[in-house]
Amino acid sequence: MRDKMNTLQLLSGHVLDYDNPMEIKFEQDDILIPLANNCRWAGQLPLGSWYSILQHSWNAAQIVAPPFKREAAWHDRSEAFTNDIVTPLKRMFPPLKALEVQLEIATARKLGLPEDMSPEVKLADLQMLALEIKYLKGGDVRDYRALDGLEFDHLLPLVDLTSWTPRLAYHNFKLLLEDLDAQAA
Repeated sequence: MRDKMNTLQLLSGHVLDYDNPMEIKFEQDDILIPLANNCRWAGQLPLGSWYSILQHSWNAAQIVAPPFKREAAWHDRSEAFTNDIVTPLKRMFPPLKALEVQLEIATARKLGLPEDMSPEVKLADLQMLALEIKYLKGGDVRDYRALDGLEFDHLLPLVDLTSWTPRLAYHNFKLLLEDLDAQAA
């Protein structure tokens, strides 16, 4: 018998068993809606600002070459099931990071994505991090060793860092997926 305390009922009615994440069954909206509803940076943004994980993912897809757009769009998919847990906290709880990796692999298989993130998408994620630190949070990227020497300001015209509502993020992301599907056909 499954212990329901270790499960999450998804919007579609599928149930994610955290004890067996590799067996996840989901529908597209089980990922998109939670990512639209969850704010990046654990919500640590100026009052009145909203910047969802889904908007971040949409932006990442805008700054990569066409062969990597689909992968970049889905790169934070596991956060639909874990929320956007900040990296320092994940480092403190290795089992949480291990769960995230399992969810990334399982969802990658079902979405037809590479199991390991490509260097191009990793770079785009870092570039988005730098853009968000500088232009959303008003922070200094020099405070982040991982961003040393990273070029990113030239990408600002390609992204949208305004506050999108969850509905707008969902709508824009669905349009992106439609465009990617049309290009693949």
